Amino acid sequence: MTEHEKVFFSILRSALWGTPVEVPDGFSQWGAIMRLANNQALMGLVGDVLLTRPEIRETLSPKFVEKLQDIPLNSMGMHTQTNNTLQLLVQTLRMHGIEPVLLKGQGLSVYYPTPQLRQCGDIDIYVGKENYEKTYDVLLPIVTHIEDRAKIWNTMHFDASIGSVMVEVHHKADEIYSRRGARLYKDIMAAGLSKDLCPQRFGEIDVMTPNDTYNAFYIFGHLWRHFSSSGVGLRQFCDWACFLHTHVGKLDLQYLKKMLDELGFMKPWQTLGCFLVKELGLPESEFPFYNEQYV
Repeated sequence: MTEHEKVFFSILRSALWGTPVEVPDGFSQWGAIMRLANNQALMGLVGDVLLTRPEIRETLSPKFVEKLQDIPLNSMGMHTQTNNTLQLLVQTLRMHGIEPVLLKGQGLSVYYPTPQLRQCGDIDIYVGKENYEKTYDVLLPIVTHIEDRAKIWNTMHFDASIGSVMVEVHHKADEIYSRRGARLYKDIMAAGLSKDLCPQRFGEIDVMTPNDTYNAFYIFGHLWRHFSSSGVGLRQFCDWACFLHTHVGKLDLQYLKKMLDELGFMKPWQTLGCFLVKELGLPESEFPFYNEQYV
């Protein structure tokens, strides 16, 4: 790991847990730090640390500080826009008898120390197969763009835009590519997205999110699928770490272990967990089934 990468992870740990930032004497590669933050969709978290830690800010040029000051403001503005769009989306669907479940993304920002600093992405909602085509029709009056109707069953979701905010409407939350695993996960998903849902407040309304134990598995499963195929950014690791940190003692560990064992996911769970602990600073005691042999 290069020097600026080590500093970057120290800044990230500070953003997540408030720990001191370890910066070598004479370090000046702040541009490289922000390029990494941009590549990993972590501009708000990293920029805020650089601005609020006096020992770092005093080493930065006035021009660099001026650029940094726009980042938290832009992030907060994007959260307002995304949350307003989410409210419109959910209210519109409810008017037509559809109760969506918010997946990952915006639903996980609330678990960060400062939610508005998590960089926004798409809004992902789950409506199930029965409401999938109905949802397409309901959204037509409010979207600025929507995927060709003939293609919406080709993947797990169809894409739409409401203003500048992208939306993914899912009939499946995720997939596992094995015959046995697919059948089992379908049952797990059905329970996790219909029972013991967790409401989160966005403006004037409560929005449903998956139950906590399923969500812990789902965040990991989505991350693992991308990690083992197309690649994944650090923001998703931060999402998982913040979720686990805020849900200590709230998860059904027996059921979580059962899911991981039956799907053959315990080893990748523990492998990625070592990264959360060693690089992102999540305490070992807060990661279920931590096993240091996979460091």
